[in-house]
Amino acid sequence: MRTVLSYGFRVFFLACAGWGVTAMALWLVWLGVHLNGADFAVMTIALPPFQWHAHEMVFGFGLAAVAGFLLTAVPNWVGGKPIRGAPLGLIAAAWLAGRLAVGFSAWLPAVLVVAVDALFPLLLAGMLARQIIPARQPRNLGVVVVVSLLGTLQVLSLADALALFDNPLAQAPARIGVELLVLLIAVIGGRITPAFTRNWLNARGHAVSVAMGTWLDRAAVALTAAAVLADAAGAPDALRAPLFAAAGVALLVRLSRWHGRQTLAEPLLWVLHLGYGLVAAGFLLMAAAVLGVLVESTALHLWTIGAVGVMVVGVMSRVALGHTGRALTASRTTAVAYGLMVLAAVVRVAGPALSPDLYTPALLTAAGLWMAALVLFLADYAAILACERRVSGP
Repeated sequence: MRTVLSYGFRVFFLACAGWGVTAMALWLVWLGVHLNGADFAVMTIALPPFQWHAHEMVFGFGLAAVAGFLLTAVPNWVGGKPIRGAPLGLIAAAWLAGRLAVGFSAWLPAVLVVAVDALFPLLLAGMLARQIIPARQPRNLGVVVVVSLLGTLQVLSLADALALFDNPLAQAPARIGVELLVLLIAVIGGRITPAFTRNWLNARGHAVSVAMGTWLDRAAVALTAAAVLADAAGAPDALRAPLFAAAGVALLVRLSRWHGRQTLAEPLLWVLHLGYGLVAAGFLLMAAAVLGVLVESTALHLWTIGAVGVMVVGVMSRVALGHTGRALTASRTTAVAYGLMVLAAVVRVAGPALSPDLYTPALLTAAGLWMAALVLFLADYAAILACERRVSGP
């Protein structure tokens, strides 16, 4: 346990992958019973299963991945010491308490469920701010703002599902949460993907210049933020569609400058390029959905499975290897996990787009592929995450 609580990535990457499999399995059990025209005599959750699924995928799975990354990256950014031991255990316990409170919400007072579920993002934002503010790096305070917004959306999502009050936002809180996760990927993925690519290529004798921090990068992020804000505010379709399209094109142009084709020999890198490309593709599909070309949930699932799922697995494996002193190269099992997660996104999006009759088979197949990808990740990384750092030889 001491090792697991020695770094944020250890405990939260294990929690993220483990909950990603468990929550999806529970969702499939309910869905299977529902599709066969039956129902459970007793339900432990008070909120509708569809809302529970959305809530847990965004604020259980997604926010755990964010916590693991930020609790590891922020100390490096500010030159501070990582949160470990009892304080880290407190944050992890708050995350677990939230999952249990929501999972048994039918047997608990609604206000208590919301309060317990809110503890995790509150503690996470507070501990990140405590590291960033003394370092006087206002640029990095953006991650505290994003975590705080995700926490607010988490409360609104659960309170609305439990009928404590009506959702005051123009869109569902879980949907806005997805868009915030995508925005975070656009920003942080835009830092680490070109940097890792440049370092890898230079180490192999390919002296390349990877574009970073240019006006195009800033414009792409600005357009992404504008599209997310416009959608969250319920802007008219005449504004949302062009903003989604512009953000998608700008992100693709940005990605094209990072020499992605030269990383095909290393899955640990191409998965980041592919995940970033799926972020951009999601914006283009959202534009198409606004115009009525396809169902909006199809576009949203390209983000949730493709962008978030692919990038989460890619970043978790890269961080786990790098921070435990192992060679930065993906195993065959890890590469297969990447491929299965990408295939899950393709199936979930393409099936309903081709025919409404394929909706249910595509949903079930994509869910199975999602679980298989995370199981393979755990098979490769559970021991790495739970064991002491390997000391590299001379």
